[in-house]
Amino acid sequence: MLRFINNYGRWPNPSTALERAQPPKLFALLPNESEAMALCPDAPDTTDLEAVARRLQGWGVEHAIVTCGTDGIIWAAAGGVRSFPAHKTQAVDTVAAG
Repeated sequence: MLRFINNYGRWPNPSTALERAQPPKLFALLPNESEAMALCPDAPDTTDLEAVARRLQGWGVEHAIVTCGTDGIIWAAAGGVRSFPAHKTQAVDTVAAG
């Protein structure tokens, strides 16, 4: 990620598709649902987050991990696509939680 930022001087607008920017091979990309959909505006079905994660991974990202809030994550890598549920927790202090 730092190399991508350094090569272009800044982090691009999330709606800029990665394949158009042609970044160097990235080890991991960790967008949330809306960022992942914005990165793939020309995907056939941007609501299919597994397909979006595969598309990001196919652009040269080794590990495309789409965070889905309380639904967990979708992880695409060379071995395929898997989803993992979020762990149920009880918030104690949400100050600066984003």
